[in-house]
This record gives sequence, structure tokens and C-alpha cells, in this order.
Amino acid sequence: MSVRDTRRKVEIISRHGCHLCEVALEELNSIRREVDFELIENMDNDYVLERMKRADIVIDQPGIWVARAAVEAMASGCCVIGGNRSVYMQRFDSPAIQFEPDVDQLAAVLKDLILDQDARQKKMNECFIVIVLGMVMVAFICNLFDL
Repeated sequence: MSVRDTRRKVEIISRHGCHLCEVALEELNSIRREVDFELIENMDNDYVLERMKRADIVIDQPGIWVARAAVEAMASGCCVIGGNRSVYMQRFDSPAIQFEPDVDQLAAVLKDLILDQDARQKKMNECFIVIVLGMVMVAFICNLFDL
């Protein structure tokens, strides 16, 4: 899997984290021109899935675990910022970056991902692999005898 293009796309899929994301991106004004930012709230699922295919980074909402939108983003090969407190859920450690409701921390995470293409690509690959090798294979094995 390769970075989709030379422009970094940051997409927001969160009503709850939206304001934090907008403020964080304002703090990154010096690199803002390198980011395509789109709020894809209340869009139909087909549109969201199509946008995820082109995005590098998807920001979900703060939370304790990977939500459905984050799982779909990982399956599309996106780096995900969202819920990831596996210790609370007693599940595997997800490669999603924990979204803390802190503007400065979110801005720092975004800046690193936007400017460091190799780190962004590595995180994109980790997210994709966890979904494909982890969740999809487990679901297949659990339902194998129902086929």
C-alpha cells in the first residue's frame, strides 16, 4: 500500500471532535496548505467510504475504543486518530492513535503525520494490517462452520 498522493488529506468524521480538529488545524496554519480538510458528517455511507479510499488520515471522535467509522477507515488503509484505550475494553492493542480531547496534543499529532510521510505511511499500513489480519480473519474463522 502506498501513500495515495503527495497532498495529505485530513478528513473529519466526528460531530464531537469537530471543533477540536478545526482549532488544531488553525494552529497548524503554516502547513495548512498541505492539507485537504473535509467534514464528512451526515453524509451517506457510500460517500464516506469513497472519501476514505482517497484519504491518508481519518479523525474519528475521542473515545475508549475503535468505533465503526474508525474500523472502516482502517479497512480503507487510513491512519486513524480515534478511540484506543484497549486496557478498558480488554481487547488487542489497536494501531489507532488515541484522540485526547486536547487541542495542543491533537495539533502535535497531526503535524507529525502531515510532515512525516514515512511515519504516516507506516501507521496507515499498521491500521490496514490489523483489520485484515486481525478482525477479518477472526470473523471468518468464527463463522467458518456457518458457511
